[in-house]
Amino acid sequence: MSSKKQERNFLKARDGCGSPDLGRLVAEQDPNLQDYYVAPERYVSRAQNINDPAVFFVGPKGIGKSAVLQMVRLLRKADADRIINILPDDLAFTSLANVETNTPILAQAGRNQGLFKSLWDYILALEVLRREYTTEMSIVQYLTAFLRPQHEKQARTLIALSVGGAPQSLSERILQLIKEIEIAGEIHGAKISGTVTLTTPQQSAGNQLNLLSLVNSVAKHVADNLKHPYYILIDDLDLHWYDSPLQNAFIAALFLSLRHFSKPPNLKCVVAIKDEIYRHLPLADRDKFHDWVCRVTWDGPSVKKMIEQRLVAKLDCTPRDVWGQVFPKNGFDKIWRHTNGKPREAIRLASFCVEEARSRDHLRVSDEDIVSGMREFSDERRTDLAKEYQFQYEGLELVTHKFAGWPKEFPVSKLSEVAEMITIEVGLAERHSARYKWAAGFDNDLKGFARILLECGFFQIKVSRTAAAKPYDLDSPEQLTDETYLAINPMYAPGLGLVGA
Repeated sequence: MSSKKQERNFLKARDGCGSPDLGRLVAEQDPNLQDYYVAPERYVSRAQNINDPAVFFVGPKGIGKSAVLQMVRLLRKADADRIINILPDDLAFTSLANVETNTPILAQAGRNQGLFKSLWDYILALEVLRREYTTEMSIVQYLTAFLRPQHEKQARTLIALSVGGAPQSLSERILQLIKEIEIAGEIHGAKISGTVTLTTPQQSAGNQLNLLSLVNSVAKHVADNLKHPYYILIDDLDLHWYDSPLQNAFIAALFLSLRHFSKPPNLKCVVAIKDEIYRHLPLADRDKFHDWVCRVTWDGPSVKKMIEQRLVAKLDCTPRDVWGQVFPKNGFDKIWRHTNGKPREAIRLASFCVEEARSRDHLRVSDEDIVSGMREFSDERRTDLAKEYQFQYEGLELVTHKFAGWPKEFPVSKLSEVAEMITIEVGLAERHSARYKWAAGFDNDLKGFARILLECGFFQIKVSRTAAAKPYDLDSPEQLTDETYLAINPMYAPGLGLVGA
């Protein structure tokens, strides 16, 4: 190799300015994703194809679900007005917490899933109509076509709730509609949100059927009256998710609605949903959803290609330069071993390594830069893990920090050292211990403590001392026995300074 080649600074940003951070933007905000997206035929083609039944792209956080949605946006940017992006703030599932305790319809959400599905159908239909008919008057005229003169009062009420007024989230609109729909029978005499008294079955049955009939009619026929195809994209359902029965019932109803709302040739719904949420949804006959669910997974070679494509796009190098010049030949193997097989993690770790080398004025990434980058990445991921589970297990970062300096693998029985310490700290109300009081008492249930940390992904499982460590399968979990060994996930090992890692 020539001396000129040896002296080349591969880590210089292509334009000579800024940082070539490979993971600076999350996928849904990356305007250049199309330049280095790998294997679009794998998932993006299914998401784009309006005749493909795939609606729900399911996988763990960081696997690339949001990237699929962003690619649909980028590839269809010429028709951006017909892309309907529904964000967490649009859904506002947090608003449900304020009505759960005093709204009987919502408190018995499992019994009213059909009603919720119908209302989701209608709300989604309105989102499409707002783009197809650009003025409020034209939307009213469209809805008026569904009116029957004898039910004009109820229908006009529905139109007033649907068009105009102060901006509301989709969940708030559904709650408002629920206030106006008279629920029959078993919960008569109750109040919704403390304002609307429900009438008796005799008073309510006719109007309820008429109002819901209008709702269903609009949703059923909206696809037949569109001049253009529309894409409804829903992302980050987990952002405000805290696993309450009411919230899960609402999401399950949305799930059922989207499955039927996606109709060729004019409507395609694409939803990124975390597999943990999907597992918790109260869905009957889950196997029937097979055609609508697309599992998102990636293998090592594909993720290696993703990092390579980004380096080529952001640095002055060619694909041939990446492994062996920008990074050591075995650089990707080290990156892959210290992540969970998710593109976002591997790309982020590679970015840390590049930044470490740049901070030391290195021309390329060295083994020392990788070690240092893994340490910073490890700390960041442990913080991210705590944020991800903040509703279920508050203060998780403080719990996981108690394993600093531990051996990388150990029997379940060794957990007693941490479990007893936590129980004592919570009992004495020591500083910050209130944040992890959920973890107190596990000194009498070590396997229960282990299971929580396995489910979070902080631990991996070994069926025996000599067996290989592997991720805990949430769909088919291993039974914990006295012979079970645990391994701290290698992704967190560098930051915790584990012995033998």
